Amino acid sequence: MPRLDYFAPGVYIEEVNRGSRPIEGVPTAVAGFVGFTEDIRGGAAPLTPMLVTNWDQYLAYFGRPNSDGFTDFNAYLPFSVYGWFLNGGGRCWVVSLGTQLPGTEPQDISRWLSEEFNRRSQFAALYYPWITVANPRDNGRPISIPPCGYAMGVWARTDETRGVYKAPANEVPRGVLGLAYDCNFREQELLNPKGINCIRSFANQGIRIWGARTLVEPDQTEWRYINVRRLMSYIEKSVELGTQWAVFEPNDEDLWARVTRTISNFLTGLWRQGALMGNNPSQAFYVKCDGELNTPDSMILGRLYVEIGVAPVRPAEFVIFRFSQWTGQDEG
Repeated sequence: MPRLDYFAPGVYIEEVNRGSRPIEGVPTAVAGFVGFTEDIRGGAAPLTPMLVTNWDQYLAYFGRPNSDGFTDFNAYLPFSVYGWFLNGGGRCWVVSLGTQLPGTEPQDISRWLSEEFNRRSQFAALYYPWITVANPRDNGRPISIPPCGYAMGVWARTDETRGVYKAPANEVPRGVLGLAYDCNFREQELLNPKGINCIRSFANQGIRIWGARTLVEPDQTEWRYINVRRLMSYIEKSVELGTQWAVFEPNDEDLWARVTRTISNFLTGLWRQGALMGNNPSQAFYVKCDGELNTPDSMILGRLYVEIGVAPVRPAEFVIFRFSQWTGQDEG
């Protein structure tokens, strides 16, 4: 801050901290897995999240010494974590529920699906059908498992190769041998509107993830797509962490301008990457922090209000070509 004891004539050099700092984007490719494991060791504990960054580290926590990490009772968690890393996933958190499956009756599972899981959420996604992968505990024979770990690995891979704004669909999941059910076009017509993302097999194209929807309520179309929901979460958390410097700064027009500039620079970078719509930044987003939002009454309460609007890109889920016959003399 400027010094207050200017007594002798001369030139004074002062360094001034302007307060604002660039916003750095938060990581998005982080997953969480909960399930049963072969072992719990190496500092891991039951029901305790453990950070795992590669398959070898998973084996050190949840596999027996010199083991492949899979289980004799075909627990799904090792397959999901393996598929996560195989498809490009990096960091993940693993919670082991134990090393032995509990006894459950079919009616209990049915009741859980129909009564306890009967919900919609913009923060959830559902993939169908199950996939078949090689089972190391059965001489590499195929086993059907839930596709969640492989699908999330594709999310992480897409984040790295394209960006969080790109829909993680029309992608080939690595390590998948086949599908438990071969869903066709007409069947997907029934499932897709319900938010169920199909994994399908195409001639000469292989097995591909062919959906990118959340499980949001059907009428909330603004949150229909996975990449839109994740992009907004990415922006919100990045702005939250990147503007911590503003806390307890003098709440005046200078602060409003610095906050606006900091956020605008961050969103301009996203627009240049292709994450936001518009031919120029003014069409892609707006940042408002002024006296209309921050009244004397709100400032007395110690509050700083900032309003941000963004126009995220959305996937071309339906590509429609319209053909007609043309004689060369018709207009248009």
